[in-house]
Amino acid sequence: MVKKVKLMGVAAAALLAGGVSAQAALIDFTAFPVGTPGPLMGSVGGISWTLSGTPQQVQVPQACDGPANGLACVNDGVGISGPEITGNGRAYATITFSQNVALVGAYFYDLFIAADGSNAEIAYIAKGMTDTIPGDVTVNADETFENNNGFKFQDGFKLVGDTFSFFVDPNGNDNVGRPDAALAALDIAPVPLPAGGLLIASALGGLGLLRRKQKAARLANA
Repeated sequence: MVKKVKLMGVAAAALLAGGVSAQAALIDFTAFPVGTPGPLMGSVGGISWTLSGTPQQVQVPQACDGPANGLACVNDGVGISGPEITGNGRAYATITFSQNVALVGAYFYDLFIAADGSNAEIAYIAKGMTDTIPGDVTVNADETFENNNGFKFQDGFKLVGDTFSFFVDPNGNDNVGRPDAALAALDIAPVPLPAGGLLIASALGGLGLLRRKQKAARLANA
């Protein structure tokens, strides 16, 4: 039975490494207690991460005031030197991982369309430490000010790397105050090994099995 469990573990590891059964994992920034100072840090699936801000540090100073939308909703999302990331100040948040991951989803709060429909706030996602518009992914607001909490979940993309940045367009606005939005959460997935790496993982598992069989045969003939 022990041998069977070990072999199943090898097989599962090989499948995960090859991306056959990879599942996205949620990093929920709204789970941090209100007032937690930045940078924010954590780990998921053995991969550590750090979320920091430019030109000032990330903050979670405000309690969640709207629907949770599947998130912890303890705080109202990450801002830079305040409750939100502003477009006018060209502020941006950057998350850095200890190894490459696939970023496949992002959650925002306070991303609104103007009440009269004449304008809308826009967020961007980019690989690397940058605030260069338009980034790699454009996130358009779905909710009209003030309908709920300006929640937006953006998926349908895949960025692979160890550093990603999040910022707001200085021109889009809900016509109330400054253009801004709060980063609430991210979905990440493991990066699959190339085909050669998967074959090596499978070969190592097979080699281990062969060695155990040879050892058992020697013991039986002793």
